[in-house]
Amino acid sequence: MSAPHSDDVTADMDAHTQAPSGLSIDHLSPEAIAALVDEELPRKAEHRAKVHLVHCKYCRDEVNAQRQAASRLREHATDVQPPMSLLDRLRRIPEECDHADDQHHFGIDGRRRPQGITDRVDLMIRKLGRRQR
Repeated sequence: MSAPHSDDVTADMDAHTQAPSGLSIDHLSPEAIAALVDEELPRKAEHRAKVHLVHCKYCRDEVNAQRQAASRLREHATDVQPPMSLLDRLRRIPEECDHADDQHHFGIDGRRRPQGITDRVDLMIRKLGRRQR
């Protein structure tokens, strides 16, 4: 599983945990847990995830379960070779994509990129509003 590019590794599950300070905190997302176990998180995100694990037994248990699953997979791994027909189909995907219909302009991190000046101004206003809170 590829690593999330976002620095926010904690917001994808509905349940909440009480931190020692009494504040409610979100759990690590399944993607963040997998990326942590696979050592694919950026350094800052990994640090925040590990700090979160100190306070959250649910996420510690999830990380331990993921580590056990990964360990079992490595123990029983065999050299899997995909069929050549699948590899050929995967290689043709970029050629078959309609690049003219690239209306959403998503970045490599999966976030939508602003296209026009109106989108950019709107994005800046939202970012400034978040900083003032």
